[in-house]
Amino acid sequence: MDVLAHTLWTNALFHLKYHQERKQRYIAAAFGVVPDLIGFVPVTVYALWNRLVFDPSTYQTYNHWTFTYATEAYNYTHSLVIAVAAILLVMAFRKGKLYWPMLGWVLHIVIDFFTHPDFFHTPIFFPISNFQNTLGISWAHPVFMVVNYSLMVVAYIFIIKYRDRRKKDAR
Repeated sequence: MDVLAHTLWTNALFHLKYHQERKQRYIAAAFGVVPDLIGFVPVTVYALWNRLVFDPSTYQTYNHWTFTYATEAYNYTHSLVIAVAAILLVMAFRKGKLYWPMLGWVLHIVIDFFTHPDFFHTPIFFPISNFQNTLGISWAHPVFMVVNYSLMVVAYIFIIKYRDRRKKDAR
């Protein structure tokens, strides 16, 4: 899924838990987008700087460290094994308490697992297994994009209506 959609969906879903804690929602949204930012910011800057237009099918043909880095980083940032290990490590420092916003990272991985059938297959169990889903619908497919953003508009309408109702009930 695209970076904006990951951010907006994570914010919307975490609104249920953190409707009055905007900072926690924003941290969750950051965890929901960081897996892509870690790998793709360097290659995007390089591509824009050099005015490259690349096709996903030729991605592997570019001979610059940023392309290799993006591919390798994707394996780590899009692995439930790595995400769960990081969450457990944070829990150990927090005396067993789950830091809920980190689940934005897990949400990102699960969404990508089902929406990357053709490019950057999500290695959900890396480094234990190379299992990847090659079924599903691409997040870049126009029909998916229309449905995805339409559902997002509906979700945010509900959030706004819920917030307005809470304000009326508080009076």
